[in-house]
Amino acid sequence: MDTTVSGIGAVVVAELRAAGYMESTVGQYAKSIKALTEFASGRGYSTSLGAEFASMTTSVRTGRFSAQRRFDYRRLVTVFDSYVQTGRVDLAVRGRGGGGPRTEGSDFVALDAVWEAEMGRRGLAPATREAYGRVARSYLVFLEGHGIAVLDEADGASVLAFLESLLDRWARSSLFWVVSNFRPFLKFTGRADLVNALNLAGIKRFHAIVPVLGDGDEERVVRACASGVVSARDAAITLLALSTGLRACDIVALRMGDVDWRGNTIGIVQQKTGNPLTLLTYPGPISNDPVALQFQQQIGSTDALRTGQYSKTLTFTLSTTAP
Repeated sequence: MDTTVSGIGAVVVAELRAAGYMESTVGQYAKSIKALTEFASGRGYSTSLGAEFASMTTSVRTGRFSAQRRFDYRRLVTVFDSYVQTGRVDLAVRGRGGGGPRTEGSDFVALDAVWEAEMGRRGLAPATREAYGRVARSYLVFLEGHGIAVLDEADGASVLAFLESLLDRWARSSLFWVVSNFRPFLKFTGRADLVNALNLAGIKRFHAIVPVLGDGDEERVVRACASGVVSARDAAITLLALSTGLRACDIVALRMGDVDWRGNTIGIVQQKTGNPLTLLTYPGPISNDPVALQFQQQIGSTDALRTGQYSKTLTFTLSTTAP
């Protein structure tokens, strides 16, 4: 049996793909395997080496504890250990840390269950439900720890105190994601004062959003792809990403059968959200082609509905190749 990190890693990646795992997940495994390879420095893999690697939970970037790093490293070590001990890769599903702390009071247990049911009704992806549910439960556990047994007794100060309590475990730059996952739950409860307190915290995105390419840059990319310097495969991938805005994981997962050549459409299931998506493309400039647009409005169980007419003006900009 090959017990080098690279040898076991190749087996693990092959098993993940054979089991139908998303390429985004396989990519996370590959990233952890690369880190383990560097850590091993030529040493063969063993359970003791894996335990040492899994204990490295401090982010190099922030110098603080990283829950994501702990999860990724422990997950990889568990799979590696199963292969070393049994000769096969065990991909049995395991919970992510048990889903975090759980509430004990009946009111909060019921609220947590109702929130879980609401997220299911909205059709949120499992990963999204996990993230939203974990933060909501952490807040409810925080309230219980401060003698609050029902949400009606909580005020805006409790939201700010909850965020402050996370700084012992989270870097301040990571709180943006906590706030993003926390806001849907607070809106669901109908407590506008708690939502306002969350906004008052002023947590900003640490990493700026990368701006889109300008028209001049897009033209240069197209010319480079058509120059012959770039391989046909790479040019096709680049132009597909440029013209459709598809995520890299969706392009990697794209198959010939997903393309309707006669209808000029691409039909996929998004890797990140699990939602179906149909893209309409054109081989060249075209005019007056009807495009069907569908709209959906999410209505929460606590949203107030009033009789009358509603209207909203939307402006769409269509390009000649990718509406």
